[in-house]
Amino acid sequence: MSVKLDADLEGKGTKFRLFPQPRFLEPFQEPETVWVSPRAGSIGPGPADDRMYVVDTINKERPYQFPYLPPYDGPVRPPVEPNEFGHFDYLEVGNTVHLSADETLILGYLASCLRETIQGGNVTIGALQSTVAGGLVIREQVECDGGYTDLSSAEASQSGVITFRQGPESGHGSRSNPILVFSLAPAFHVPDRVSEIVIRRLDRWEQERRFMVGGRWLDLHETVERLAADGLYEVQAGSQTVVFKVVPHAAVDGPLVGRLVRF
Repeated sequence: MSVKLDADLEGKGTKFRLFPQPRFLEPFQEPETVWVSPRAGSIGPGPADDRMYVVDTINKERPYQFPYLPPYDGPVRPPVEPNEFGHFDYLEVGNTVHLSADETLILGYLASCLRETIQGGNVTIGALQSTVAGGLVIREQVECDGGYTDLSSAEASQSGVITFRQGPESGHGSRSNPILVFSLAPAFHVPDRVSEIVIRRLDRWEQERRFMVGGRWLDLHETVERLAADGLYEVQAGSQTVVFKVVPHAAVDGPLVGRLVRF
């Protein structure tokens, strides 16, 4: 996939880490990160959707050729599950990605509101930023609500998992402390088994907006709907609600870390 196409799909599609060739070949022992066009959350375990599916076979002895044709009925490994954001990249603190001189990797760190564009070298994933050896890295401080994450040093060193605050009125995501969104087209990470979300404006009357959700992700950037700058909103998914505020200078586009609302 071209670097330009990868950049165009960043934040709009689904991320994968793929081995372009069999990993027993020395130049291909590390996977590459690529974006595909289906939105995050629309591809299920496998990976699989309504058009394709992946089967990870165990000791498959021969290629498909007549009369030996799909579907495969031999032993297989369990289907790969997407992460909580609907992606299949699984980059954790301590992971290393090896890039050739002409390869580019784009990373976003929600905890530090950093966007990194890395060309070439060895990249080690950190809690707040990457460590890059032998390559070029350009770091941009992007607008996001860094207070939306609660990342302890122990969590960062052990697993790289970011935990999100939620809960009582005094917590982040309430009327008294809304999440800040830096785009007119937020992206919502939806709880499991929720088929609809409702967005209501709180600082003035507007008709509520309802959206059907096919997976665990709804990105208004993929719709014609746009929210108002400086608007205060509540989004409801099932029994859960989160309050967020669109900043006055918000634009439509922007990195995903600045558009994310999670329950």
